[in-house]
Amino acid sequence: MISKRPLRPASMSGYFIALITSQTISIKTTVKNGVDMLGSTLINRIKTILNDPIIGLYHVYFKLGIMPTKKIKNKALASIPVYCINLPSAKERRAFMLEQVDRTEFSNFQFIEGINGAELDVEGLTRDGLYDDATARKYHGRPLRLGEIALSLSHGKIYDQIVANNQKMALILEDDAIFVTSRINSIDVASLPANWDIIFLSSALSHYPPNGKIKGNLYNTESWRASAAAYLVSLSGAAKLASTYKPTCHAADGFIGRNIDYPDNKAHDFKQVGARCKLNASLIYPDCMLNGSCLGFSASAIR
Repeated sequence: MISKRPLRPASMSGYFIALITSQTISIKTTVKNGVDMLGSTLINRIKTILNDPIIGLYHVYFKLGIMPTKKIKNKALASIPVYCINLPSAKERRAFMLEQVDRTEFSNFQFIEGINGAELDVEGLTRDGLYDDATARKYHGRPLRLGEIALSLSHGKIYDQIVANNQKMALILEDDAIFVTSRINSIDVASLPANWDIIFLSSALSHYPPNGKIKGNLYNTESWRASAAAYLVSLSGAAKLASTYKPTCHAADGFIGRNIDYPDNKAHDFKQVGARCKLNASLIYPDCMLNGSCLGFSASAIR
C-alpha cells in the first residue's frame, strides 16, 4: 500500500545511499536491455540529480513505495485536454499513469494508442508517404529505427486530433512522464509569451540552469537540446506540426527541435536545419514533469 505521508529522509547519508543504489540498479537494467539512453551512466545521472535534487528524492520516494503526486490546483491547466501515448502492452506504465492522473484530478485525460514499431515496415511506410528514408539518412547518417518512426507518428496523431477538435491548448505526454505537482501548479498560463506554440515541461539541456531566462521559471530555448516527454502545445502549434510531420524523418523531439525558431543572436545545433515550419517555443525550468526512462525510473521502481 502506498503511503500518503511525505518522506523525510532520516539523514543525508541515508538519502544518498538509497539514491546511488537505485541509480546503480537502473543502470544495470538499462545496460542489460541494450538501450543507450540519455543519462545512462551513473556519473551523468548523479550530475543531473545534483542540478535538480527532486529527481533523487523521487527515486527514494518510489523505492519506499510512496506516491508524491497530489491534486492539481492550477485551474488553467486542470481541465485542458491531456493526451498520453501508450502501447496496450505497456500495462505497468499505463497503470502508473492512471494512478498519477487519479491523484492530480486532470479532468480531460485520455490515452492515445501508440503506433507499435514492431508492426511497421519501411517499404510500406515509404509507399504511404509516412517515412522519408533518404532525408533521415541525410541528417542522421542512418535510417530511423522503427521505434523512432512509430513514436514520431504517434505524436503526429495527437497533433491531428487537437486540430480536428479545435482545442486551444493541450498537454502531450509520453507514458513515462512523472508529475511534479508543485511545479505544475506554479505555471502561470496567463503570462506565457504571446503567440506561443510549444512550452516544454521536461527538457534535456546543454546548461543547468538554462540560459535565456524570460521571467520567473520561463526560459527561451537557447539551452534546450531534447525531450518530447511532456509539453504544452497551442492550437497554432499543433496546426503547424500537423501539416508538416509527414513524412517523418526525425525522432519526435528531433522534429520539434528542428522547427523551433531559436533566438536570432544565439548559435544552436538545430537552428532551423531541415525545418518545415517555425515554432515559437519556450521551456519551464525546473522540469514540471520528469522523464522517467531517461532518469532511470525503472518499471519495478515506480509501481
